Amino acid sequence: YLKSEFISIASHELRAPLAVLLAYASLIGTEATGATRAYLTQVVDSAMQLKSIIDEMVSLRRIDTGETPVSLSPTEVAGVVEVTLNELGPLAERKGLELELDIPTDIPLVRADPQVLHLILSNLLSNAIKFTEKGSVGITASAQGENVVLAVSDTGIGVAAEHLERIFERFYQVE
Repeated sequence: YLKSEFISIASHELRAPLAVLLAYASLIGTEATGATRAYLTQVVDSAMQLKSIIDEMVSLRRIDTGETPVSLSPTEVAGVVEVTLNELGPLAERKGLELELDIPTDIPLVRADPQVLHLILSNLLSNAIKFTEKGSVGITASAQGENVVLAVSDTGIGVAAEHLERIFERFYQVE
């Protein structure tokens, strides 16, 4: 209960100053030139990333507490990938990363909660972009029997073998 309450209060307290920061940085960015514009772009990108983290924490809290029940329905994987790429693709482009997409047109619908699938894909893609300095980030989907496998890959630093068992634990982070 305490963790849920903390997330609720923290997200509420962080959103107001973050909104002000984004508004002013965006406003100044429209008038800035040269290096100042580039610096402001970094500020806005980082603020948007922080906003995304806050939104994800709130979404996870709502799922954990049952406020937002997981609702499974036929879901088009390519549509969820497209929405996620629209949000995070510009970050990859600014870093000069190549985005590789391999989603066959005949991928069947999956039974999933589109919001939860988007949250998972956003986390994986965000990490791939964050930890890849040069090269590419890829998203693939393939039908394997009755399942659809959605994978995110990158040419980044990777994860040491001793951490692989724990990387999907909540709040666990590899140094």
